[in-house]
Amino acid sequence: MLKSSVSIIVLLLLQVYGFHERTICCPKSCKCWRKRELASCQGAMLRFVPELPSYITKLDFSRNRLQFINASTIRNLEGLKLVYISLEQNGITHIRADAFSKLRFLLKLDLSRNPKLTPSILATAVTQINCSDFKQITLNRMNWNNEPTDLYIALSRFNIQKLYMLENNFENLNMTLLSKHLGQLKELRIGYGIISIIQPGFSPKLEILDLHYNRIQIKQDFFGNETTCYFPKLVKLNLKSNFIANIDKLFWCLDTLNHLRLSGNPILGVLNNTFLKLPSLEFLFMNNLGFRFNRIEDRAFQSNSLKQLSFDSNRFVFRNDGMYHFNNKVSSWDGSRVFGSQSSVQTILLTGNALSTINETLFPRNALKQLSILALGNNPFACTCSNLWFHNWIQTEKSIFENYPELYHCKTPPEKDGEMLQDAIPTHLECSTDNELLTAIVTSLSLAGIVFVVIFSLIFRLRWHIRYWLYLYRVKKKGFSLISNEETDYKFEAYVIYCDDDLQWIRKKLLKKVENESGISLCIRDRDFDVGKVYVENIIEKMNVSRRIIIVISHDMVKSSWCLFESRIAQEKCLNMESEALISLMVEDVSEKNMSSSLRAFVNSASFSKFPTKEYDEEQFWLNLTKVLRNKR
Repeated sequence: MLKSSVSIIVLLLLQVYGFHERTICCPKSCKCWRKRELASCQGAMLRFVPELPSYITKLDFSRNRLQFINASTIRNLEGLKLVYISLEQNGITHIRADAFSKLRFLLKLDLSRNPKLTPSILATAVTQINCSDFKQITLNRMNWNNEPTDLYIALSRFNIQKLYMLENNFENLNMTLLSKHLGQLKELRIGYGIISIIQPGFSPKLEILDLHYNRIQIKQDFFGNETTCYFPKLVKLNLKSNFIANIDKLFWCLDTLNHLRLSGNPILGVLNNTFLKLPSLEFLFMNNLGFRFNRIEDRAFQSNSLKQLSFDSNRFVFRNDGMYHFNNKVSSWDGSRVFGSQSSVQTILLTGNALSTINETLFPRNALKQLSILALGNNPFACTCSNLWFHNWIQTEKSIFENYPELYHCKTPPEKDGEMLQDAIPTHLECSTDNELLTAIVTSLSLAGIVFVVIFSLIFRLRWHIRYWLYLYRVKKKGFSLISNEETDYKFEAYVIYCDDDLQWIRKKLLKKVENESGISLCIRDRDFDVGKVYVENIIEKMNVSRRIIIVISHDMVKSSWCLFESRIAQEKCLNMESEALISLMVEDVSEKNMSSSLRAFVNSASFSKFPTKEYDEEQFWLNLTKVLRNKR
């Protein structure tokens, strides 16, 4: 009793004379928020970590100058219950192994934008983190050229749940190794990189996988197959802006997937039931798929769970059973095929497209009973009798139409352009039409249509002859010159005719051997054509500044209308010349019976060379070709 009384008296005396525990204030170079338990020393250019108030649990120390970090560098943090620290953009070059060993409560670490810090040095340092609950590390913009596999191993002693490595420079991603060492990973973000090769692996806990803006071509078995699922708990998948062309049977067994982003990929088409085996899918984004997108089958988007489909800027419209390029806007579709007999879609956003007439063919109301939001504003509506059904629908379910009536205006007829849709639609009485007059008009239009179809069919059959005649007319009018024997200053030794499917052979074989190794300049349209100039003029002008014409013959080339057109022009420009003015390179075994008559004539008039099937014969082939090209004729 006496001892405790003495202790109390001593404490009172210490307080009276000012000998109490020292209170640390927020440094002038930092800002502190008690309620948020946060301190920010961002951009203070400090070379050490100052003392901070005891209530701080989160520290933003980005954009300072901690080039070399050891235990003494961050000694002032040892007494804090620090759970998060950001050392982003500090110019860090080295971290001692024991640097983080005293941060006993650390859960999250951000070391982004320290490109001089190597994965091996970092791996040694994180191994010494003395908190078993450490769960998140951020390593964005480190400029690493190789995948940090050493770091995966170092982090394996923790239950890492989130790993961010955006904007790095490694090309390979080994999901097998990553999942082996980080089996508890729930979120992985490696976007804005150059990953082109990805090895699948079993990730039992992964919920978010973000690989957007890379160069990935995912194979069909990447996510799993009918018996095995590699990502059984995946909820969000972002593959935006990669090199994915085929998504048929790609998404096996992803039963929990809710968000799927595929925008910006060169997808060729969507086949039936592509998304049907995704029972939890609610949000699907497929925007900006590019000009190669050319096929959507009837039940492509059939789903029992889909609520929102974003499908804008895809450079085509639907018309009946076909699909045609037109003004980058959606204008029509078959609602029964798109939505089926019963759809779970709740939101449809089609603002600013090319919809002029809305009818039950587009939106079968019996199939869209769950629809709660429909955005059709800023479309060029026809304020005619064709939209009488649409007007009646609005009156009965006005609440589902977003931004009505403000964004719903007439575009046609011209006298109603700009008027509000709700005021300009004709009445039932006004839409009554004289049937006999209508029949007469329809008959006249039908006859005119038949005549038009016949004329158009003839034009279509003779389209290449017409183009060729127009070309000859322009040659006569503009005076384009033929290739001659006279000495001329040529920009290219040869103009190359090829089809798009042979572009890889052109780049990896022809350009490598003839241009890069032999120094002989070739005209390649994908590289040398002038942007914005008419295609035919580009052909003529580039042939005029080329000493010879090379035609690359393949199975795809003989089917290409543009290649045949180029070959006709080449023949015209090389009339009466020796065979070396025209050179044909056959890269695939194409029979003459599969060639057009004009192409056979080209081949027969040109010096002919067949690309060897055996690699050891290629060297002689290139020697012969370069010898011909170096001959100035």
